[in-house]
Amino acid sequence: MIKQGHRPIDQILECIDTFLVAKTGHSLSYIQKAILWASWQDEPKTYDQIAQENGYSANYIKQGVAPKLWHLLSNACGEKVNKTNFRSVLERRLFSDKGLTTANFLKPRQFVALEVPEGQVPLNSIYYIERSPIESDGCQQIRQPATILRLQGSQQMGKTSLMARILADAQKQNYQTVRLSLNQAESSVFSAIATFLRWLCVNVTRQLRLELKLDEYWDEAMGSLVSCTLYFQEYLLAQSDRPLVIAIDEVNQVFEYPAIAADFLALLHSWQEDTKDIPIFSNLRLVLVHSSEGYCWFHTYQSLLTVGLGIQLSPFTREQVYELAKRYGLYLSSQELDQLIRLVGGFPYLVRLMFYEMVKHQVSFKSVAETVATDTGIYGNHLHRLLWRLRQYPDLAVAYQQVIKANGAVELDPIQMVKLHSFGLVRWVGDRVVVSCQLYEEYFRDRVCRYHFIETL
Repeated sequence: MIKQGHRPIDQILECIDTFLVAKTGHSLSYIQKAILWASWQDEPKTYDQIAQENGYSANYIKQGVAPKLWHLLSNACGEKVNKTNFRSVLERRLFSDKGLTTANFLKPRQFVALEVPEGQVPLNSIYYIERSPIESDGCQQIRQPATILRLQGSQQMGKTSLMARILADAQKQNYQTVRLSLNQAESSVFSAIATFLRWLCVNVTRQLRLELKLDEYWDEAMGSLVSCTLYFQEYLLAQSDRPLVIAIDEVNQVFEYPAIAADFLALLHSWQEDTKDIPIFSNLRLVLVHSSEGYCWFHTYQSLLTVGLGIQLSPFTREQVYELAKRYGLYLSSQELDQLIRLVGGFPYLVRLMFYEMVKHQVSFKSVAETVATDTGIYGNHLHRLLWRLRQYPDLAVAYQQVIKANGAVELDPIQMVKLHSFGLVRWVGDRVVVSCQLYEEYFRDRVCRYHFIETL
């Protein structure tokens, strides 16, 4: 018998599907796979259990789907197949068919080594899920002259991973690319706009492997914004006729410094709008990656970030979660998929971490889900980071308490709603907010009061 486990059962279903297509031209449907998966177990599930787990009526499974499935397999195998004997029949038939040998039937999918789901998803990762059409839209936009592309979304939504893929596509077009992150800038960089822009120019110059000539173009009498513009126009862009793509991650960091942010956004706006009559600036393409977090301190300048194309990254859909599970070699029932999405709201990082733990420790979804909203569960470190952030902003903690206790969507101060959304703690319902997922509701329901955030106001 084939050993059970998450990855082998996924391979079994793929092999059966391949066999059916070859024999009958028909592929297995989702519910047919669910029946096979549940029936293949060492302790097979009943039709009633299968129906309940996947949201169907028992009669539909018993009288509709199951008989048609066994009839299809009987035709493919050339002998009578039913729920009792199908496993032994398929093992015998598949092993004897050319191209479906015992070796490749038993052999687990050739996975890339499991990736710890932190930070950017590597470019060659099988675990990256495309959210079409945003990848193609982003790549097409960056091919337009003098464009600014804004990648927005709450934290750990996949913005940096998307940015990396847009840059990789730009490199395939033979564009020059520069990648910066404001997380790497020291606090002193934000002491003045001149310091910040010089930091930007130095980093771009070094990554382009050019000689640094900043002092030749910097004139205090003209001001930092003009000096920076001239440095790009007359030096950096003049060194090549190829487009230059500059991607700046964590742009929200600059919003903590309102005076610098105002000048920086005004500069970007001028580069797109005021340099249309300067042909060389058409080669400059910008990718700005940010959450909306900084708007709480800088909301009066939101209109400046309406330039270019904005791409909003949303949580995974049900289909995307299912596809990612397949890539991990996991099978989740319809009921489990719905439970997972309710639990973590479809947030890419939280979904990946769940699947990573299931595969790494070879445990079921049910066993992992039982402790997720605790300090010692798989999301413990993530929840602790969010708790620490709420402690830094007591007014947000109090506002979040209102959201958790409400029966429906809540209207808060707009700045508080934007801030909570940037943390991923709420989702929008019109112009109001609700808790973004069951995990956060369960974890923070009593902790906001327990840690007495309100006393620090």
